[in-house]
Amino acid sequence: MSQLENLHKSPQLLRFGDPKLYEVSSPFNLPTEMSLAHQTLQFMEQVTQDMNIVGIAAPQIGILKRIVMFEVPAEHPRYKTDGVAIPMRVLINPSYKPLSDEKNLEWEACLSVPGMIGQVPRHTHIEYQYTDLEGNSHVYEASHFHARVVQHELDHLDGVLYPLRIKNMQTFGFREEVMVSTMFLESRQ
Repeated sequence: MSQLENLHKSPQLLRFGDPKLYEVSSPFNLPTEMSLAHQTLQFMEQVTQDMNIVGIAAPQIGILKRIVMFEVPAEHPRYKTDGVAIPMRVLINPSYKPLSDEKNLEWEACLSVPGMIGQVPRHTHIEYQYTDLEGNSHVYEASHFHARVVQHELDHLDGVLYPLRIKNMQTFGFREEVMVSTMFLESRQ
């Protein structure tokens, strides 16, 4: 039985600790599996409808295939953004490479780690490539928040959740407590 058949039309969001979240996802065999990519996207959209999300990856709903969707908001209450919005993108078989060694430390949260937030180091400037839903290949450069979102979502495809990247666990905690802490407030200035 395929991963999609196991969902029985009611996919669920997996949470931190579920073993599936730590597995490496398989690439889609394109163009043969393009319809599977479309089906997977429908399940991802079904799970996240009515949620104010930045992104989601297929492993977060138990489908171990290499597809993510994300958008970059111009502004967000929890994150330092660049003021530039990027509409929702769907990336099939994506990959990225850093364009410099420069990293920054910024706050992240995740649908699969509900109620929590932590500071994660990420590359500030990357190049990423992917195939879209029409089978076209794309290559983009991304910096700062855009680069962070891409790296966060692609980590899911390799079985990595953001808490595993946190260097100082004192920056990891429940959102309500952290967002009123001196450490968080000072990082916003």
